[in-house]
Amino acid sequence: VSLEELAEHLTEASCWVLIRGAVWDLTPFLVDHPGGAGAILEFAGRDATAVWESLHPPEVLAQLSPSLRIGDADNSLISKSEAPETLSEKLLHAC
Repeated sequence: VSLEELAEHLTEASCWVLIRGAVWDLTPFLVDHPGGAGAILEFAGRDATAVWESLHPPEVLAQLSPSLRIGDADNSLISKSEAPETLSEKLLHAC
């Protein structure tokens, strides 16, 4: 999956996120997410790995339905500078 294709899916109607190199369609999960749909939509269409790992234990990813996995991202296009801030970094900038 290219980053351009990932970036096209950033709405409630089609919400894809990149987590640990895999692209996931979390659209059906939005209404059930304990943190609310907004928490996922904030990172829709981009790499959510850093924030995901700061909030979830590793086994949570394995609990997602395999049918939600779109495929692997084209990692050659991912720049570390594009990674989202961790939750603690976001809180620091908010102060």
